[in-house]
Amino acid sequence: MSDSEKHGPQFSADRFTGANDMDTIARAILRDTFDADNVTGTEPDTPYDNFAEEKALHQLLDYAGVDYTVDTRDRIFGVNHRVNDPAKRRRFDLRSDTGDKSKPAETDLLKATHGTRDFGPAYALRVKRGRQQPVEWARLVHLQPLAGAMTVGPFHEGEWEDEDKGVKSWFYSYDLLRNMGCVVAEYDWSDIQSLLDTPEGEYGAE
Repeated sequence: MSDSEKHGPQFSADRFTGANDMDTIARAILRDTFDADNVTGTEPDTPYDNFAEEKALHQLLDYAGVDYTVDTRDRIFGVNHRVNDPAKRRRFDLRSDTGDKSKPAETDLLKATHGTRDFGPAYALRVKRGRQQPVEWARLVHLQPLAGAMTVGPFHEGEWEDEDKGVKSWFYSYDLLRNMGCVVAEYDWSDIQSLLDTPEGEYGAE
């Protein structure tokens, strides 16, 4: 039996291996920013059995756009996470159309959960890979001010579209997000190394 047959079509050995370092970094940032007791990933640490009961919960969280749940003792909330490649511009984006009618857009989920107790991401973590070091920067964005603006009408500085995949994204400059009070934490590579207590060079540049 192949890994895909055993663990489900979502399984990719390269995906699990390649994401490991970024997962460690994301967890360290979330623990530091929120003084969190527990940070749990939507993707399990090991591939789950295709028929495991916990798989359904992981899938629900993924459908809601939640990549991590954060427990700070007085509240539990979700965090959306994305890793940007070195060539990507310095801007924040949210998918406004997934190109898949069975999966809602991030902007739709934000508007639907704003002002309710429905579970969705309260924050978004963006990590940009570096050219000379593994990570150039990481930024944590509070999504509720953006969600509030979206409930009034379409709110973005620009739109990007992948016509082949039918995917669309709204994008925002980080200067705008800072002015809105959305950017709650920023880290450069030296900050991240301090969090990890990692000697220089242990994470080799890609």
